[in-house]
Amino acid sequence: MVSKSTIVYLTAKHVLFLKVIQFSGSPQLPYHCYFCEMQLDQYELGIRHREPILVEEEVEYLKRDYGIEGISLLDEIGIPLNRKKAILYLEALGRTNIKWRAQCRVDNVTSELAKLAQDAGCVTMALGVESASQQALDIINKKIEVDKARESIHNLKKSGIETRIYMICGLNSGVHV
Repeated sequence: MVSKSTIVYLTAKHVLFLKVIQFSGSPQLPYHCYFCEMQLDQYELGIRHREPILVEEEVEYLKRDYGIEGISLLDEIGIPLNRKKAILYLEALGRTNIKWRAQCRVDNVTSELAKLAQDAGCVTMALGVESASQQALDIINKKIEVDKARESIHNLKKSGIETRIYMICGLNSGVHV
């Protein structure tokens, strides 16, 4: 699915006005978090990232034929969870010299991948943290650790990538004060 729009990227360092397109590289659903709006009857569990060369070719086509200056990755996981695939994917995006933003899970944002994402043109990354309570994360079957979320946020910010987090307000952790 491709839809054209103009988006303003606000970062700590500057404001970029870009002709941006929303871009989907891979429909996916790696886990079944209990709160997720994606229904399992609509999506298979698993991740099917497109080949990096195909993403690179499509971005180049959009730049050449439509003057696109940035992309907003719509995928739930904008960076593949597999490290080797992530490197190939980020290198392919980097070769396009395009600015982009995405979202991803906290469990694969190492300092190496954050730096590579920044070098590849990433200006904003959103993370589905959902809660700062490990107990709440376990209840909703999120399959992440709070400490890993903190580390991922640190890695992205250290690399100069604007970092946003998704939180679920009012998520009951079973802890009463």
